[in-house]
Amino acid sequence: MSISDYIKAKKLGEASYREYLNQGRYPYLTVLDEILNHVNIISETSLGVTEIPVNMIQGTYAAGRRTAFAPNFMPLLSEGTEFADKWSLLFDSLEKEGLRDPIKAYEYMNRFYVMEGNKRVSVMKCLGAVTIPGTVIRLIPERNDSDSSRLYSEYLWFYKLCPENYMIFSQPGSYMYFLTLTKKELDHVWTEEEMSELKSIFYRFRNAYYGEDPALIDAAASADAFLSYLSVYDYNKVMQKSSSELKAEILSMKEELKLSESGRNIQLMMNEDELHKHGLLGFLSRQGTGSKVLHVDFVHDKDIHNSSWTYLHELGKNHVENHFGDTVVTRSFYNVEPGEEIDVLLNRLGEEGSDIVFTTSRIFLNASLKAAVKYPETRYLCCTLNAAHRYIRTYYARLFEVKFLLGVIAGASCEDGKIGYIADLPIPSHIANLNAFALGVQMVHPSARIYVEWLRKKDSLPSEQFRVNSVHTISGREMMNLSSPYRDFGLYQFKNGRREELALALWNWGVVYQKIIESVQSGAFDEADENANSLNALNYWWGIPSDAIDLFYSRSIPAQTIKLVELLKNNIRDGSLPVFSGKIESHTGTVLSDPTAVLTPEKILTMDWLLSNIVGEIPDISELDDHGTLVMQAHRDLNEKLTVRS
Repeated sequence: MSISDYIKAKKLGEASYREYLNQGRYPYLTVLDEILNHVNIISETSLGVTEIPVNMIQGTYAAGRRTAFAPNFMPLLSEGTEFADKWSLLFDSLEKEGLRDPIKAYEYMNRFYVMEGNKRVSVMKCLGAVTIPGTVIRLIPERNDSDSSRLYSEYLWFYKLCPENYMIFSQPGSYMYFLTLTKKELDHVWTEEEMSELKSIFYRFRNAYYGEDPALIDAAASADAFLSYLSVYDYNKVMQKSSSELKAEILSMKEELKLSESGRNIQLMMNEDELHKHGLLGFLSRQGTGSKVLHVDFVHDKDIHNSSWTYLHELGKNHVENHFGDTVVTRSFYNVEPGEEIDVLLNRLGEEGSDIVFTTSRIFLNASLKAAVKYPETRYLCCTLNAAHRYIRTYYARLFEVKFLLGVIAGASCEDGKIGYIADLPIPSHIANLNAFALGVQMVHPSARIYVEWLRKKDSLPSEQFRVNSVHTISGREMMNLSSPYRDFGLYQFKNGRREELALALWNWGVVYQKIIESVQSGAFDEADENANSLNALNYWWGIPSDAIDLFYSRSIPAQTIKLVELLKNNIRDGSLPVFSGKIESHTGTVLSDPTAVLTPEKILTMDWLLSNIVGEIPDISELDDHGTLVMQAHRDLNEKLTVRS
């Protein structure tokens, strides 16, 4: 009888017990029956006999013997007890013959709780089992708005397509994102062969990443790391790779995988001053010694003839050329297609030794990440917001600050209290722009109402809706659409049948590019990367204080209105007027009640509500056109946790 094995297992149990106790956590098995006291279970589903991943067995169903086991399912009772004898006899049996009788368990929220077979689980874990056969009943709780409920609902949807239980992500949107990476349709039902291949791919990755010790493997962390790996390396090519190739690729993106495990924290650089906290010594050492000529490339998905966005970034490139002269050499690449074309181009730029590559569209984010992992000497940056990747940086402007000021102008210029707003997509950054505009209107015209129309809704006709509602003061798109005959951009007003321009936002990409390039020249860029917490991604999110964004007035605006707006702009610049501050009421209730409270950057970047003076709703993804649906799916790939660098 293997009493010596029991003693070894008991030591592991005691270690787990002490660890949990020292952390102030319950030091025995979790009991599902106690959890369910506060949960409304709406249905039960039998899954039959299935392989239960050992690292997903959370606890036991009923209190009973829970204090006989530590949280890791290792025994705690003294040797010489009847329990210890039975455990030891079972160990001998399972070691020789294996497990013949499946355990019985409940599955609740992607974790398993043992109804019959606690000792079998304990022994099998001790023997290093990866899975345990079990007869499983799934308990499905009532759905709510929490992230965990959303995630589990998404898992149940995925399970109908691919009934596997070992790949458990931690963030909503991950299952849909995974399917896009496999290049399978979102309604494709997986065959047995495809599921077998997925299992093989996942376990090959997991073993290469963690090693083969099940005790080291966290279920959600391993799945999140796997998803991050697939965002760089093609799912359909993993099976052809050797173990050494897998390990080499994993090693090359080690920090990115750690970032995915940790919940994808984003470190926001809110002002360009933070760039200069680093690199002073490097900058001083370069004085009088000459500087290396930097090769800087700009990659666009369109060209200056069909895209105002590309045109503005090219103006930024022209500013760089004028400012730096011969010390910086630039190139531009236009109309680059996502997929193979962007991959080939970014790899070529890395091979050529480009110092900085700016990709100016969010659709190039994954391609930029792949190239950054492969060519670490080249600095890849993508123009987007709220993307948590360690090997690249992103940059964007806080447009909502200028939208607030445009709202002030609209409120002061509107006599009838009706203001139209043309919004593009219901993503958080665009929602923040709309709410900031509404706050500006509210400041000077509290009774005014903003009628919002979404461009990407199916059959959207904003101009017709504004005509029906007799709306004459309108905030259009941020910039002109060169391929469209309509010129509904900026803030404008109809008076006596004639259109009158009021103001518009100005994007100063040249300032952004200049400051980033200067940080590379001084060494601050690379030192910031070395000094940053390796589990944080670095994002530049600059606004009026950094001159990354500004506004232009027309002559039709009264001088006193301009004076007020300039005063408010200076208050934003010096930090005394945070846009989202004070009492804020949304459609569904109070967002901020304290007059001195300020909305955090995290709350702004995840905004999903509309201010109370806005007439209209945030559309569901099903209401959008094809382009809008694709972009929204890209924005929903991960629900990222944000932290702000002060």
